[in-house]
Amino acid sequence: MPPPPFAASGGFSIQCKTMRHPNEDRFTIVEALSTADASVGFFAVYDGHCGDACSAFLADTLHNRVRESPAFASGDYKQALADGLLSTERTYHMQVIENEKAGVVDENPDDDGPKQSSGSCVVATIRTGPRLYIANLGDCRAICSVNNMSKMLTRDHKATDPQEKARVVEAGGFVRSNRMFGLMSVTRSIGDFEYKDGSTTGTLISTPDLFEEEITPGHQCLIMACDGLWDVVDNALAVETAVDGLRAGQSASETARELAKLAVQRGSNDDITVVVVPLNI
Repeated sequence: MPPPPFAASGGFSIQCKTMRHPNEDRFTIVEALSTADASVGFFAVYDGHCGDACSAFLADTLHNRVRESPAFASGDYKQALADGLLSTERTYHMQVIENEKAGVVDENPDDDGPKQSSGSCVVATIRTGPRLYIANLGDCRAICSVNNMSKMLTRDHKATDPQEKARVVEAGGFVRSNRMFGLMSVTRSIGDFEYKDGSTTGTLISTPDLFEEEITPGHQCLIMACDGLWDVVDNALAVETAVDGLRAGQSASETARELAKLAVQRGSNDDITVVVVPLNI
């Protein structure tokens, strides 16, 4: 099999120093997801909350479920991402139910087993030779550097977003203090079953937004990260930092680390996870 036509991708994750809990973030990099085409890669960032049970399960499971989707074999990569997310959440929910039946309760915050309260935001990308296919839930974000300019590839699902706020209100919910029900800042996630009714029209849903982006010669790199980065580093600065680092000979992992360090320097008070995928640089 010929090697992928892209430079190696890389990621970095750091625990928030002001938090007492372990790092709840995870990331996945699979450079060759397809045995038939080495250019098809999978990259994801998972921002867990209320423990790392959900984010860890996603990191172990989602890429396999995407690959197992019939849509993946047919080249319908957006549908494969949607299928993979649905299948992964269903399996995770089954494990939560099994834990409850076995008497594993949700009272111990240090218990890392599947639980009703644990959830995760997600941004996942399939990269082929000519295109990117992206799915996101919550406030994990993907951007691209295109000719040294930042281009947003996803839409944050937050209670402060007018479109998401309107959806929540229409579903019977409310937003208070910029949080859904005054509790959650995000409006879409995997897990968090204590807030879900199992429908696609509820207040908190697991329906991803799906995007497609053509990779042109001007597309330099893809940056995916959780809100630990985006809350303190804007898209333009992230692109400038990444492009400068890659051009200076940094590996993608080193560049991801530099972005995380920048977020720490700028006062991030959250776990920080970054994945950098070089394209044409």
